[in-house]
Amino acid sequence: DGGGEVGGGGGGGGSAGDAAAMKLTASFFFAGWMLGLSLWGGLAARRGWLVALGAVQLCVVAFGCATAACGGPRSFLLLRFLCGFAEGGVPTTSFGWAGEFMLPRSKVRVGFALLIGFHVGSLAITVGAYYLPHGWRLLSAATSLLALPLSLCALFLLPESPRYLQRSGRATQAAEVLRRMALLNGRPPPPTLPDAGGDVGGEHEDGAADGAADGDGGGDGGGGGGGGQRRRRRR
Repeated sequence: DGGGEVGGGGGGGGSAGDAAAMKLTASFFFAGWMLGLSLWGGLAARRGWLVALGAVQLCVVAFGCATAACGGPRSFLLLRFLCGFAEGGVPTTSFGWAGEFMLPRSKVRVGFALLIGFHVGSLAITVGAYYLPHGWRLLSAATSLLALPLSLCALFLLPESPRYLQRSGRATQAAEVLRRMALLNGRPPPPTLPDAGGDVGGEHEDGAADGAADGDGGGDGGGGGGGGQRRRRRR
């Protein structure tokens, strides 16, 4: 974390109080992390999952680079708290967004893959710290800047949550996302979604999403509405 340099040589000699404060680095980080866990999900539900995911990654970049440029232990602790707040939104937004596009049988594998990325990154930072024992500022800035492409992808390339689009009154956009999912999986397009104001969290939307995502038998979920119409015609 570079606490020795910020509290000592990097701060002009420092004091015993500064050195003691630097021992609280992890506590400040995880206090922010817990706060982020509780707040980022609400932002995603109100403003969109991609907006929240992009904002999280931009905050990681901004606060991580600011940490690399901090000038004293107090600013360092504050920025570690803010970094923790941003990092607390990573599992909330990434798991929340990705899970909506996965079938139940695939969610465990996807979650495991995301966790592998976390551990690989932690190992890479450990190796970098070993070879740059006094270059923590460079390491902090470099690892933070890696989040910038993720934020740009989230804001401009990835599809928004169809459930969020439906709930916010954008049924046409939600249906377009589901059609893209069906096309990628070689499935027929799902039925038209109802207008906003209906039961958007009910079986209709869930069945459509499953039918669009399932490459084997998902047509049953996506075609539930059509099956009901055929039965009514026969009657």
